Order: sequence, then structure tokens, then C-alpha cells
Amino acid sequence: MARKEDPTADFEAAEKHLTAGIRLAPAFSVGWRDRGTLRMMRGLHKKGLGQDPREDFAAAQQDFDRGVLGGREYPGRGLSSEFLRPWVGRARLRLERAAWASESGGDPAPDRAAADEDLERAIAFNPRDAEAFAVRGRLRLQRGQKQEALQDFARAVELNPHLEPRIARDRDARR
Repeated sequence: MARKEDPTADFEAAEKHLTAGIRLAPAFSVGWRDRGTLRMMRGLHKKGLGQDPREDFAAAQQDFDRGVLGGREYPGRGLSSEFLRPWVGRARLRLERAAWASESGGDPAPDRAAADEDLERAIAFNPRDAEAFAVRGRLRLQRGQKQEALQDFARAVELNPHLEPRIARDRDARR
């Protein structure tokens, strides 16, 4: 018989380790992205339990924002592909926040617009980023832009065929 575990214990342990890594290398944007992703996932877990995810979403936003800054405040470091992941992660968070706003009677438009800006930056910087196209497809589905969404999903799968099962779930869940 499988043991029923509290997944929040895993969140806490992982967050502790990611925070330690960030302390060692504060200019490493991937650490901020990963902790932001963890905090977003914890918020989604709470949302699934019917709890308010806003505190976790706000903490994730701070981490993604810091990840996008990356090492630019450190001499000798400039913009690199390392910054793509926080842009796409922050866009994904903004889509989740937009969905939360929509479900709870709020306005999803500001988060959708901000997600669109992040995705446009990521795609302009690297037009072969499959994840950015997949997330932009989700954004376009939320906006009711089915044809554009299908084009983005097709491009994402063309760039990374391993994304196809996840994209099919996203596409079918929003029909």
C-alpha cells in the first residue's frame, strides 16, 4: 500500500537547497528560475486544494524577476541565453495568475499582457526555444486565438517532439 505523503515537505526541502545555492551564486539566473518554478508549483498545489495561491505566486514572481536581472548588475556579465528560462518561467507564472484571476472574478488581462511581453523577448532572442512557443500557445488559447495557438503548438513540437504529449494535454484541456 502506498504511503500518503505531504508534498509540501518536499517543497520546503527543495526551497531550502535552492536558497542555499542562490546564496552561493546570486548572479546565476537559473537558480532564481528554479526556485521561482518551485514556488509557482507550490501555489498551484494550494490552488488545487482550494487554497489561495497568491502568496506563493508573489514569491515566485520575485524570483523570476531576479532571474531575469541575472548578472547584469555584476561587471563583465551581459545578456545571454541563460536569461531565456526565467523569461519563459515568468510568463508561465503570469498565465497561471491570469487563470486564477479569471476564476476568482479578477482581471486576467494585465498578467496576460506581461506574459506576452516575456514570450516575445524570449522568442526574439532565440526563435528556436520550443518551450517559449508552447507557453505562448497556452496564452493564445486563453485569449481565444485558436489558430495562432495551434501554430505555436505546431512550432513547439517541430522544435522539440518530446513536448507533443504535454501540448496535446494543454490544447485538449482548453477546448
